[in-house]
Amino acid sequence: MNDSLIATLDLPAIYNNPLSDFYRRHWSVCPTELNQAPVLTLEQLASTPLYNRLYQKGAGLVKTVNQDGELFLVKRNFSDIGNDFLSLPHRTRPLVIFRNSDTSLEFALWCYGHGHLPYIGDINNLEASLFSAEVFKCDSLVTDWFSCQYIEEKWPVSTLRQINIVDTPTLNWAKKILNRPNFRLYLYLAEAGNLGEVKVKKSGPAFYPAPGTWLEKQTNQILVTKIKITTPLVRYKTQLPTWLIT
Repeated sequence: MNDSLIATLDLPAIYNNPLSDFYRRHWSVCPTELNQAPVLTLEQLASTPLYNRLYQKGAGLVKTVNQDGELFLVKRNFSDIGNDFLSLPHRTRPLVIFRNSDTSLEFALWCYGHGHLPYIGDINNLEASLFSAEVFKCDSLVTDWFSCQYIEEKWPVSTLRQINIVDTPTLNWAKKILNRPNFRLYLYLAEAGNLGEVKVKKSGPAFYPAPGTWLEKQTNQILVTKIKITTPLVRYKTQLPTWLIT
């Protein structure tokens, strides 16, 4: 790993951060290379109280994350949310609707911060949400793949300016999404926000990481590193599909 990447990662700043000793206890000594850092597991993250994992002060959204049956809290400062990698058309009015209401709020906050006026829908009250979206004149959609399939049954999404799927895709449905006009696909991890965008190449779907995001393939798993957030993740072991790294 080159020196410029190490400088960007700034592992010593995490190790010496006075707000939390989470990584000092996890690492024992400060690694000089990213691949020297021990792998962080879901169990280690979930078993540590939120206040022991906060590396930044500031206002934000505290949400419940459910990964593989493990329930734990994550805080995303408003600056974390505002820096998420997402692109919407100019002066659009998006319908923001996810299975998880915390995620809906998260991306509605992103919209407000970027000059878009969203309508937050409720997947459990879909007909009322779509009626209100029509009244509100929503012309784009920010959602997950699960919700999108139900929305398509009741709403003419093909007429929208842009459909943004924010989720963890399988290869098959990534191909389905990316072959459709006006669809964009973003890789999302509840613990860290958007990790980047999946685009079409001649060889098939390819992942393009967001600035400040690193993915490593280790055996049949992907490790995520995203540092400049309130609860940093360094070599975090995930269930993300390995096809994302070719």
